[in-house]
Order: sequence, then structure tokens, then C-alpha cells
Amino acid sequence: MQQAPPAILFAALRRFRGPAVFLGLRPCPRQGAPFWPSGLTLRSSGRLRRRLPWFVRHRKHMPSSVRPTFTSLIGFLSLTLSCSALNAQSGKLLLGIPFGERLSMKTCPFNTDKAKSPCWIDAPFVYKPTGAKLGSVHLPNPDRRPEWAAHVMFKVTLDRQDRVQEISVQTFTDSDRYKIAESISQRFGTPREDQLRRSDISWASWKSQEGYVEMRCKGECWIEFRTPSAQTERETEQRDRERVSATRPKAP
Repeated sequence: MQQAPPAILFAALRRFRGPAVFLGLRPCPRQGAPFWPSGLTLRSSGRLRRRLPWFVRHRKHMPSSVRPTFTSLIGFLSLTLSCSALNAQSGKLLLGIPFGERLSMKTCPFNTDKAKSPCWIDAPFVYKPTGAKLGSVHLPNPDRRPEWAAHVMFKVTLDRQDRVQEISVQTFTDSDRYKIAESISQRFGTPREDQLRRSDISWASWKSQEGYVEMRCKGECWIEFRTPSAQTERETEQRDRERVSATRPKAP
């Protein structure tokens, strides 16, 4: 009978008192994660330790036979929480925008170079039935975006709770469409559709657990990033339009 992974893990924690449970230098699997030494324990968990419950910080009252295993276990949980926090903070950033998360924006200053965070270029359009907001935005720090997205136009759609649902990008030329597609594929995987070699209107699309991407090019390129919920809403609207259209008379 094969032993369950959690049992193996706890056995290792008990046997080695915490060190070398993780063999790699980056236990958090996310690229860009900070360096974490193997076998993180309470002593090295730093700021996260202060967030643990009161009874954890007072583990000295526990029996000495239980204390090492408990300490190692809490260290493992601290590492898990830190990786989760990193994913929540940076895993959703898309072109510097918290994709699918709340984004509070104000109107940009007259000199947009002074903006330190995303801001509305003009007052956004508010769709009253849903409370959604749509408008052009300025994004600072172009050096932190791919070259093709450094100096382009952006639009953002927020829902009633100010969560980012769509990000639209418009380039000034379509000559970099292959480079753009390659860049998008590094995050969203292989395209579902790839018609970028067409000479008239070219397009491509991607789908992943993170969201949906559609790209259309003709002289310029328009790229739309949509969250799963935004894509579902769009597909529902499309089906409703098709149903209404099917009942219309065919002849004038």
C-alpha cells in the first residue's frame, strides 16, 4: 500500500527536525519568487511569524518531545503561506495591471509622466445597468512591460466592485504581430487559433485558466485580455443576440 505524500512529509519533518525538506533553492514554484533556503523554520520565517496565532509563539509551553516537530510543521506552513501571498500579489499582474483583482484609479494629472500608478486619462464611461466602467488609461513604468507594450494605448474595463475584467491594447503597427503572439504564448500557452499569416485581417486567440486573449491585426493590432467571468458574460450576450436574431423576419 503506497504511503500518502503528507505522511511522508511529516515523517521527514520529524526525522530531520526541519532541515532539507525542500531540495531546491526555490521551494515556491513561481518564477520570480524570492530565494528561500531549504527547510524554513519558525526562526527564519521572519515577518510571517508575527502573523501566526498567539499559541504558536508560545510553543515553549509544549512538551519537549512535540516541540521540534511542531516547529518544523509551522515553518512549512509559513513557506506555503508566503508562496500563496506572492501568487496573490504578483501572479495576477498583467502588463502592470492586477488582472481580475480590484484596481482603484483616479484621473491622471495633466502631465501623465508624474503618474505613479495606473490612472484614467478621461472620466470613464459607466454602464448604469451593471455599474461597469470602461475607459482609456495611462500605465506608468513602460520599462517593466514587454517592448511591444511599452508605448501603446490601453483601455480597461472594471466591474461594479472595481475588479479588472478586461484589458485592451492597441498598437500603432502590425509589423510586430509575430513577436506579440510569441510574448502572449509564453504566458497563455499555445494559441487556439493562429491566422497571423493572412494578408488581409489576421488574428489569433488563446485560452488558459487565467483568462482569454484575442488578437486582431490590420495595419494595427488590437489585443483583448479577458478574465474567465468576462468571457462567460460575453459568450452569454452572444447567444442572446443570436437567439433574438433567429426570431427576426428574414424578408423586409
